[in-house]
Amino acid sequence: MYSEHAFSYYSVVVLVVAYSVMGAGKRTQKVSALDALNDSSLAINNPFTPFRVCETTKSDDEGPFYKVYAPIYKMEDLENVGRIEVCKTNVTYGRLLLNGTIRQSSYENPCGKPVRAMVEVWQANSHGLYSDVSWSSGDYTCRARLITGSDGFYSFATQYPGRYRYNMTGPFRPAHVHFRITPLDDNYEATGNSLITALYFHPDIFLRPNDGCTFCRSNEPSLGIYASNKRDLTTLEGTWDVLLA
Repeated sequence: MYSEHAFSYYSVVVLVVAYSVMGAGKRTQKVSALDALNDSSLAINNPFTPFRVCETTKSDDEGPFYKVYAPIYKMEDLENVGRIEVCKTNVTYGRLLLNGTIRQSSYENPCGKPVRAMVEVWQANSHGLYSDVSWSSGDYTCRARLITGSDGFYSFATQYPGRYRYNMTGPFRPAHVHFRITPLDDNYEATGNSLITALYFHPDIFLRPNDGCTFCRSNEPSLGIYASNKRDLTTLEGTWDVLLA
């Protein structure tokens, strides 16, 4: 026969044991932050893991040099056409090789999944000059529209873009490539708004606050990469993955 004190003691023991078992259960369900980063479903569905936060790619100014109806290339045809060249490259100019994956963010998967997209690209050539932007001109130098597969992957070769003065007398603009990215369905119809943005390269002395364009976002972390020489001294290579909101 237990006394009142004995009952209280054993009740506490039972509660402690139960709490320990529950704690052990929580520990078995706990996943490292690295695992959560590798599997966003863990971070979303498991209440014992840190919520994964992925930053969507920010927009940037379109600028005055966008031109519609640039040549179209399908990434699925890459094996047939070889490397896609936005600006024709040769040994005289610094060559830039870019690739990346377009992802679409959602509430269920904030870090996104690959999505088919149209990736429009335009830029200045190595001398800092854009091709004719008038609609009557058939000059589409350094302009292209890339259609990715369902894996969202794009890649192209181009010239490393030259710097130019924003208003002829002011500071230079940093080297950059303009992008307009539109998610597509399997019928190549747009499924959302286009992201108008730009890619910049570190290090560059003309990134903000030294950018000749005072309202452009050349210091935005999601818009910058470090390109490196991997195969020769005149070729820079970089990867820029885009997360659409």
